[in-house]
Amino acid sequence: MVGDEHVYFRTVELHELQRNRARLYEDWYHLRFSQKARKLKAISQLPLHGLNLALIWLLGWTNNWGESVSRPSLLFGAIFAIFGAIYALVPFTPEIDHPWQKSFDITLLIGFTNHNSVGQWPLTLLQDIHAILAVTLYTVFFATLISKLSRTR
Repeated sequence: MVGDEHVYFRTVELHELQRNRARLYEDWYHLRFSQKARKLKAISQLPLHGLNLALIWLLGWTNNWGESVSRPSLLFGAIFAIFGAIYALVPFTPEIDHPWQKSFDITLLIGFTNHNSVGQWPLTLLQDIHAILAVTLYTVFFATLISKLSRTR
């Protein structure tokens, strides 16, 4: 019997989440029952393993564990719309002349430097978050697309 792609992607999801949960639970175990040196190591590893689990879960959800190219595409549209609305509705000083063009440029990473806002830390922070989300989605989208197109059948 040969499993289909859906079974493969569910297996990837299960494996990655369980492996990361096991690391996290192992840290908890060592915090409670191990000697001092191992407890200190577990204290330092616990936040990193927790962050790793959260990131693996979030990025896996983003592309449905490698199964969906459309989900990251829809998330691109959502990022464009959400940040476009923020740029259009929030009263920044000075006012943003072309908020939807700004959102388009930053979402597609074609004009981020053209929208640098020196001295306006709330807007600069918002643009940085916008760019980080866009880069993350690009990474997930292209990795998923290449994986789908180059997989040996």
